[in-house]
Amino acid sequence: MQNKYELSLSNEILTEYQEQIVFRYGLTQTDALLDFLLLLPNVIFTDPSYHWHLITNDEDDNKFVDCYIASRADYIISNDKHFHQIKNNPFPPVSVLNYKEFEARYHHSFSV
Repeated sequence: MQNKYELSLSNEILTEYQEQIVFRYGLTQTDALLDFLLLLPNVIFTDPSYHWHLITNDEDDNKFVDCYIASRADYIISNDKHFHQIKNNPFPPVSVLNYKEFEARYHHSFSV
């Protein structure tokens, strides 16, 4: 492990982030927060060219799975139960960590 983490985003994910920020914090903070996010050096943009439709219970979550696969990410980090239902998917394999699992790996990687 290189002690380096990257965040993969797609346009669909950015749109959802924008909707959530507007809903939670209002329109005035949305542009500033997204601009800051887009300036981070560890943010990688991915444009998935294929939609896998692996999550059937909440179709909206598939944008995250598609970005994960297209960017060849190591894992999806989420406490959303829909992601954990597909983590044993045979093809394509999907690695999912909940927040506590990721935090444990994060702390371990910096203590080694």
